[in-house]
Amino acid sequence: TVVALAVAIFGIKSYHPRYLAADNSYLVTFVYCYVIFCFAAIYSSRIQSNQFTTFFEKISYSLYLYHGLVSFAILDFLTPHIDNHWLRIGISLAAGFSVSWWSYRYVEEPAQQLSRWIIKRSSQLLSARSVSAEGDATPPSTDLKVP
Repeated sequence: TVVALAVAIFGIKSYHPRYLAADNSYLVTFVYCYVIFCFAAIYSSRIQSNQFTTFFEKISYSLYLYHGLVSFAILDFLTPHIDNHWLRIGISLAAGFSVSWWSYRYVEEPAQQLSRWIIKRSSQLLSARSVSAEGDATPPSTDLKVP
């Protein structure tokens, strides 16, 4: 895995010369993600599902979408007002997780419910039409009650 990491870093550096510059965090982020991926691949059978992991499973896509936007905006806003770097990072992380949870709860869950309803309703209408086409005199129901 060390060889793969070295090859990946060399490959990225050849396309992005400032990749290893001291004033950016590309290398830290890349190594951090690589270590998490290796840990998950090696220990995936030992990872138990609990409230903590279930929470991250649910918000992972929202966190992916919003982490940069929310966290960097909060950091930019807080930097002139709060000197403690760790406090700014903590507030930024809390804001990112909060927005991600809110998005999951009030955007993703209702959209998933609606999509399940649409799929169920479409299959009901299609099966009713196929029965009608086979000679059943009963027309398909047209009541569209959204759950």
